[in-house]
Amino acid sequence: MSLRFSVLSTVLAALAALVTIVLMLEHPVVEQREFDRTRHQLAQAIEHVQPLLADPSLFVEAARHTQSQVARIAGETATRILVTCGKKVLADSAQIHPVGVRAPWKPTDFEIASATPSDFSEAFRIDTDFDQATQFVARQFRVSPEVLCHVRASRPTALLDASHRSTRDLLFVGFLIAIVTALLLSVVLARTVVQPIENLTAIADDFSKGDLAKRTGMDRPDEIGTLARSLDRMADQIQRQLSQVRDEGNRLSAVLNSMVEGVFVTDTSGRIVLANQALTRMADGPLLEEKPWQALGSEDIKTLMQKASEGPAHEQEMELQFAGTKHHLAVQVAPLPEGGCVGVLHDISALKRTDDIRRDFVANASHELRTPLTAIRGFAETLRDSEVDPDTATRFLGSILRHTKRLQGLVDDLLDLSRLESRHGTLDLAPVDLCQVVQDVTMGLEGKAKEKSITLTTLGTESPTVAQTNAWAMDHILVNLVDNALKYTPEGGQVRVILEQKQHHVVVQVADTGPGIQEQEQQRIFERFYRVDEGRTRDQGGTGLGLAIVKHLAQRIGAELLVESDGKRGTTFQVNVPV
Repeated sequence: MSLRFSVLSTVLAALAALVTIVLMLEHPVVEQREFDRTRHQLAQAIEHVQPLLADPSLFVEAARHTQSQVARIAGETATRILVTCGKKVLADSAQIHPVGVRAPWKPTDFEIASATPSDFSEAFRIDTDFDQATQFVARQFRVSPEVLCHVRASRPTALLDASHRSTRDLLFVGFLIAIVTALLLSVVLARTVVQPIENLTAIADDFSKGDLAKRTGMDRPDEIGTLARSLDRMADQIQRQLSQVRDEGNRLSAVLNSMVEGVFVTDTSGRIVLANQALTRMADGPLLEEKPWQALGSEDIKTLMQKASEGPAHEQEMELQFAGTKHHLAVQVAPLPEGGCVGVLHDISALKRTDDIRRDFVANASHELRTPLTAIRGFAETLRDSEVDPDTATRFLGSILRHTKRLQGLVDDLLDLSRLESRHGTLDLAPVDLCQVVQDVTMGLEGKAKEKSITLTTLGTESPTVAQTNAWAMDHILVNLVDNALKYTPEGGQVRVILEQKQHHVVVQVADTGPGIQEQEQQRIFERFYRVDEGRTRDQGGTGLGLAIVKHLAQRIGAELLVESDGKRGTTFQVNVPV
């Protein structure tokens, strides 16, 4: 029910109740008032007639005069007056009963029997003369010891009924006026009370929908104005708080999304309600409303969450499969005070790989160092403990010198690689003629190529080709690549160094006709001490660090290093040097 209808119905109900009460009280109140007024008027009429009966001697002689006087008094008081003396009519204002005839009532009638000289007798009765209800007052007078007179004044009750009808008509008109007034009052109330409240309700609904920009703008001094100002203050306060919450949420989102660790937050049912971008990238898709162990495909996370829900935070290392690749993660789950939990997934795959590389490096370096050191020690102990002829001693010393050089080369390469990985020192970039670098490298290795009957050729070196790079780094890169190509290419094979100018870079290729490199090996040949063929490589010499040094040198000068091989015959290393 609307407030406007409530106000109107309340006013109309109050008016109806008031009119009902008035109608209920109108009949007895008006009737009693009219009865008293009529009784008083009838009594006055009798009192006006009483002086006419003071001289009983005039009753007969002056009967006509008495009749006219009674008629006059009856006309003035709007009553019917009947005067009797003894048992005969003395005067009748209605002129129904002639003077001197016998009275129309018996002495036992109510008004005669009850009338006394000192009081009036009154009652309602049906007047037989007019066949209508009348109200009358009667009184008796003893004008002499022998003569007793009665005077009765009456008036029809139809006048009382007419008064009732006029009163009801006035009440009905008043009720109609009250209804019109109520309608006007409801319109006024609607404009002054209901309409402002409806406006406030609409603004409150907008607030509930999140539109806090609207304001009531009311400055009324009454309670509605106070309510409107309270709504405006509430909207201002909520807007400030929402702004603070929004800022805090943005800061939290920025912090979470800037983390490299994956973070998720679950509710009491174990479903994810918040996940940062790192975790989304790990799972390769949205995670909201999913359970962590289902989204990440690991029952270990479910077990970890169950443990965390029963006590403090728990941490565990586990392997998870993301985008077809295994990742080693350190997962920590902690309970939240309001229920649910927060989980942090730290991808330690790189750390694991680094640790594996470190262990492999230590093992490989120890192995590489042990081989020449063992040879040097054996030859030295033989020279010390045995008497050998000069030719044998010379051969042993040559072996010691060869292994010493190999050991020195290994140490030098390790130092170079360490410096490159630590990025200590700078490599200055300057315009370098790569044609000259290629020619110098191939010229220095021509002797090694001739020893194995390998054809070493260059292409694209007819004119200067300039790039912004470091001459020492490019020389070192090409020496390692060409030297490796000569080592792995069998006798009678070919090694080509190709130089080609592109729009944004210079391409340097070193192609051989060796046995090739399998695809699964191509990703690992740049690791330190990694060898595709362990036995043959050691027989051919080398430290196993050349390609690792090449990779780091290429990174330092901003070049791109690629390898291409079908795994059967031939390998091509390509270096893209920015112009």
